[in-house]
Parts: sequence; C-alpha cells; structure tokens
Amino acid sequence: MATIAIKSILAPVDFSDPSIKALTYAAEMARLFNASVLMAYVVEPMPMPAEISMAGVLDPDLEERALERLRALGDSHLEGIEQDHPVILHGHAGTELVKCAATQASDLIVIGTHGYSGLMHMLLGSTAEYVVRCAPCPVFTVRYES
Repeated sequence: MATIAIKSILAPVDFSDPSIKALTYAAEMARLFNASVLMAYVVEPMPMPAEISMAGVLDPDLEERALERLRALGDSHLEGIEQDHPVILHGHAGTELVKCAATQASDLIVIGTHGYSGLMHMLLGSTAEYVVRCAPCPVFTVRYES
C-alpha cells in the first residue's frame, strides 16, 4: 500500500469566517505532514451591465491590502509552518484555484464552505463544490457552522 505524501497544501482564503476556519485545519495538517502552506486569494470580476462595464474600475489597492491581510494571517495562524509566498489570482475563483493547485503541484487543498443549499446555493454558487469536482489533488472541505 502506498503511503500518503502531503508536502504542499493550498489554502484558499477570502477572509470569510469559513476560510479562516479552513486555514486552521490547513495549519494542523501542515504540522502533521510537515508540509508547506500556500495561501491564495482570488480577485473575481464584478458582473456589470454592458453600458457601464467600461466605467468599472478595480480598487488599485485591493491586491496590496489582500497581501497584507494574508501575511498577517500567516503570522497568526501558520506560526512555525513553512509558508510559500501568498498569491493573488484573478478570475473565477474555482477555476483559478484549480489551475493554481495544478501549477504549484499541490498535494492537498483545504477549503472552507458556507454550506449553503437550495436557493442560496443557486444564487451564490459554490467555489468549494467546483474545486472538489475539478481539482488535480484531494480536497478537504471544512464546513462552517455559525
């Protein structure tokens, strides 16, 4: 029987409570497997009517603020764990996270989920569900209970 080798964990963070809870799990798994953690934040395009789509301007400081917050989370949640430099991705969150996992040769993705169902799931979609279906590696989902 083959042994499980987890050396690189991708931890998507959108700064929501579910993603912070998942980061806590990623940290514990990294300690257990002596793995590194890569935090990723995705900047998703904002849907706009065609008439004003050219007027939509991305917050120029968004990426820098996100990196600062990721570094702070690394300091508070990943102390003593090897951390890769956090990454900022652009596009559909699920698609970008799957590509990132493939590019970085991640052995595991630890992702939070709100646990929505029914209409809320249809309206908001599910990044975690997409990642589970399409990821090139195992995915550990952490459901958030408020």
